[in-house]
Order: sequence, then structure tokens, then C-alpha cells
Amino acid sequence: MTYSLLKKAKAGSLRRGGMSIPRIAKMLGMAKSTISLWVSAVPLPPEIRQQLGNNSMTGREKGRRLMEIERKRKQIEREVEARRIVKKQLIRSDILYWKHVASLLFWCEGGKRGLSSVVFANSDPELICAFLFALRKGFELQEEKFRGVMHLHEYHDEKAQRIFWSCVSNIPASQFTKSYRKPHTKKRTRENYQGCLSVRYHDANLARMLDALYHAFAQKITGAW
Repeated sequence: MTYSLLKKAKAGSLRRGGMSIPRIAKMLGMAKSTISLWVSAVPLPPEIRQQLGNNSMTGREKGRRLMEIERKRKQIEREVEARRIVKKQLIRSDILYWKHVASLLFWCEGGKRGLSSVVFANSDPELICAFLFALRKGFELQEEKFRGVMHLHEYHDEKAQRIFWSCVSNIPASQFTKSYRKPHTKKRTRENYQGCLSVRYHDANLARMLDALYHAFAQKITGAW
């Protein structure tokens, strides 16, 4: 009992001197929960409370930084592995592979109503570029059949956006039709938002072929045939 009282008094003295509970526990060989209970009523001067608070913030900040470093490390590992897989797949790619890729992208983001034309719309330049690359690699196309329709907000510069989307899609600016202007509340302007591009290719047979391909893929993996 006397031994514990001596330790308790020592803990109180160390706490009043500004030492943290984990350090006191380590020094006295006690559990942190026990030390916390012992020193809970120990009054601390304002400057000591501030110092302990700063130390706690510093510790949390260090923890956040370490977690961020770990997240970035794992992301880099994922990106390296993804590139390895894609590179291995592309080595074996042929025209059938690109037909397959184009059909799956069309399945996700293509226009399905009527299927009188191939319609693919998105605001992600990388996705537009990937779809058109696969489409051009997988099928014999007539470039003059392409049309581009931009969906823009009032704050967009139409001429600048036409140049941007023409470069992304490799569709001549002269083949862009009248842009659609979306209503804008003017409460918020999306930084680096380039609007949306709807790509049209006037060929019903191609649209229906893409539709047939992705349905065949779905049926095959689900065991329908």
C-alpha cells in the first residue's frame, strides 16, 4: 500500500511538472489507465495545459502524416501493378480485343435509345479519348461521320472548349455542331471543369454491333450460353 501511495504521489508530481500520462506510466511501470485515474484531479497551470495540448496536436499531426505517406505508398504499388497487368494484356491485343473494349465502354456510357447512331457522352476527357481510341482500333470508320456536341455552362468560353475537345477526341472542330448551354445558378463555378462532350457517329449497324457484343459478353460470363 505504502509503495503504491509513493508511486501515486510521484505520478502527481510528474504530472504537475507537465509530463504526459504515457511518459509517467512508462517511467513508473504502471498502466496508462491507472496513471490517468491517479492524476485526473491534479490541477495543471495554464501554460502546462497548453504545452500538453500542443504536444498532443503534434502527435496527431505526425500520425496523420504517416497515414498519408502509407496511403500514397499503397497507391503507387496499385498503379505499378495495374500498369503491369495492362501492359501484359496490350502485348496480346488485336482487333478483337479493341472491339471488346469499345463495346464494354459503350455499355457503360453509351446512348442506348434507338441505336440509330453511336452516341457516347462524358465529362472525363480520358474516358472519351479511351473509347474513341478503342473504337477506331476495332472498327473501320469514316472520320467524316463523327460529330461532336458540347454541353457547356454559361461561364465556358465556347471557342476555347471546342479547341480543347477537338484535341481530346481528334474530331475536327468543323464537325462540332451547336453547343448545348446548361442552365447555371451562378452560385458555384466548377474549377477545371471542361463541360461534357457527346460524340456521335452516324452508323446504326455499328451501334447495334456494339450492343450485341456487350450483351454476348454478359451472357457468356453468366452462363446463359
